[in-house]
Amino acid sequence: MKKIYTLLFASLIGLTANAAIHNVSVIDFAFSPATVTANVGDTIRWTLGTSTTHTTTSTSVPSGAAAWDRTLTSSAPSFDYVIPMAGTYNYFCSLHPQMTGTITATSGTGIANNAASFLLSAFPNPFKDRVTLTHTKADVISVFNMVGEVVMKQAVEATEVKTLLDLSALPAGVYFVNTVKEGMITGTKRIVKG
Repeated sequence: MKKIYTLLFASLIGLTANAAIHNVSVIDFAFSPATVTANVGDTIRWTLGTSTTHTTTSTSVPSGAAAWDRTLTSSAPSFDYVIPMAGTYNYFCSLHPQMTGTITATSGTGIANNAASFLLSAFPNPFKDRVTLTHTKADVISVFNMVGEVVMKQAVEATEVKTLLDLSALPAGVYFVNTVKEGMITGTKRIVKG
């Protein structure tokens, strides 16, 4: 188990400012696109495009990656999953088994991108209940747990450069915070709740 968390941690720490969000529409009893090629650290976002209820349910994931099973409805029309490690992720709609999809994730080149991170700091770190982020180039801040699930998402004003996050409801542990601008991740920091 320690090895799995070490690999996951190393993968997430290696995220660069160019991580992407891949949109998958769930419409007309199909995932579109049905096949996505992504890098470790990218986000897959399923969005319901019709009023019909569907699920995105993993059928196989790489060893050490978290499985998922989310229902998409008109009141909860989207789900984000951050790719924690390289490999093939297969999924389907458990309500309509003919709906299938595949994500092929690679670890990338291993060469750091020269683009600067616009998430400048997170303090205090470790924190107890609240953490302050300083950032530029963000319209959304997302917090993920160690298995890549979004545990908090908050919109920010374009002129905002400092954001206080109240994470008192989360259990102690390691989290990752992303700043996102126009669908692109502009920065990632590891934060620890003590």
